[in-house]
Amino acid sequence: METNRYDYSEQEKPDKFWCCYVEGTGGFSYRHPTELEARTEAARLARLNIGKKVYILPSVYYAQIEKPVIF
Repeated sequence: METNRYDYSEQEKPDKFWCCYVEGTGGFSYRHPTELEARTEAARLARLNIGKKVYILPSVYYAQIEKPVIF
């Protein structure tokens, strides 16, 4: 039986924030501190991007490398 190689601690959980992603675009530009602010922004973006889905994505975990990998 394979075990999960990743062990997430409470320290690895970021402060909660939400991002809006418009389908087919390059990425995120702002971290919203509340879900309500993200929903408001998603509605605005949807009006500007008719026919495209706007996703609201919550932060869950993060990964960070302390030292760069040297070859």
